[in-house]
Amino acid sequence: MAELLINGKDALAVYGARMGDKFLSALDMPAPMKEYVENSSRLEDGKRVNTSVARVDARQVTLEFTLLGDTPADLDGKRRAFLEMLYAGRVDIKVPEYSADTFKLVYKSCTSPYGLSRNRRFYRISVKFEEPNPRDRT
Repeated sequence: MAELLINGKDALAVYGARMGDKFLSALDMPAPMKEYVENSSRLEDGKRVNTSVARVDARQVTLEFTLLGDTPADLDGKRRAFLEMLYAGRVDIKVPEYSADTFKLVYKSCTSPYGLSRNRRFYRISVKFEEPNPRDRT
């Protein structure tokens, strides 16, 4: 069974991609809440906060990937395929051994640290995503 699925494909076989540092911790981070409906009246002490309509907000997720290639040319091809997959916008990530959830993410940007090994067979990249609806993971 694949360790990591990206858009339903085995990430290692297609992109040479593995989960990087703190990958699962970043996926598992709880989403923030939207602001509660509040009412502050001069006729009452404090304010009223309506928590009966609490809603989860979109969240930002930064995931680190390591790409592995057998040769420099193999790594370059896998890196280009990985970037093209990101440029499509929508990225579904699933870690079958960890959870049944499918994280529906939208690509935002790449951030540092990123790096290429001296032998050009190992590439590390951090990718920023947004999860528009953290409750929709089916």
